[in-house]
Amino acid sequence: MNLTKDISLEQCVKSDYAIRHGIDNTPDKDQINNLQYLADKILQPLRNHYGNDIFFNSVYRCKQINDAAGSTDTSLHLIGCAADIDSNGISLMELLSTIYNYMPFTELIAEYIPTGWIHAGIILGRENDRKLKLKDKDNNYRQVSLDFILSLYGE
Repeated sequence: MNLTKDISLEQCVKSDYAIRHGIDNTPDKDQINNLQYLADKILQPLRNHYGNDIFFNSVYRCKQINDAAGSTDTSLHLIGCAADIDSNGISLMELLSTIYNYMPFTELIAEYIPTGWIHAGIILGRENDRKLKLKDKDNNYRQVSLDFILSLYGE
């Protein structure tokens, strides 16, 4: 099933952990609707802009996979509203800036920068929350400005 032109449901639920452990990572109807919204507002626009250099890790996660990832019960991954985004050759600061400046989002987290990934989440009706956070190597989160992150890790 395609969520958008280039983003499939299968891409959004694929989990090597689930495969290795025989876990069913199938989202329900509401979670699929959330995944479609995420794909429409963030994932497909990134793919349109950057092509196949963008890839999405850990999009939808059932509770068992979410727990195994060490995440919390408030994670947007559990409801199909978040994706961890990385790339081949595009800096994380560029990805972060592109999403921040040109896309709606509920939360945007620069995780384990400079070598980590960008977590982007969007909930229908909460697109204007636009919370930008930095997650450090000790798993501490703090709300920051884009300028602050760029001053630490920008090109």
